Amino acid sequence: MRENKKEKCIKSLKSKRDNIINRFRTGLDLNKDIDTIIREEMQDCLNSLSVLEYNNIISALKMELEQAKQEIHLEPPKEELYCPLCIHGVIVESFNSCRCTNCKITITNCRKATLQKSLQACMQAHDARNCIDSPSIEIHCPQPEFSIVAVCNFCDFHYVVFNYQPSVAFNGLQKW
Repeated sequence: MRENKKEKCIKSLKSKRDNIINRFRTGLDLNKDIDTIIREEMQDCLNSLSVLEYNNIISALKMELEQAKQEIHLEPPKEELYCPLCIHGVIVESFNSCRCTNCKITITNCRKATLQKSLQACMQAHDARNCIDSPSIEIHCPQPEFSIVAVCNFCDFHYVVFNYQPSVAFNGLQKW
């Protein structure tokens, strides 16, 4: 009987733990002591545990909350656009070109806002397929063109994120 109650309590605790972590990420009142927050949220289950079990759960939750707090501080501001190729660098725009601060790839004749919208449209199109995989980003450079393409081999997804075709030559001079 006690084991049955204990199993139900553990299932409830796991569910409530996820709720606490999610609430923490979305603005749980952090002016309260973490112990108080945990006790308030999990009061109905914590009473049926031994002191050792109670302390283990509290310390595990504290560690998870600290990790979540660090993740929140590590998240970049929303206006940042990360490089779709290396994923670590931030895309910066200057002189009508986009450049990655990490891998240094430069995309000429590209605006950051346009690239961001195209990447969002690409991800939405892939998400609409309900695929369990993520597309990878490839660069296709058949001269004189330059393309950034998202490809998912799992669902045969193919999306041109960015395509640059220089103007056609006119009387031996390149037309800009």
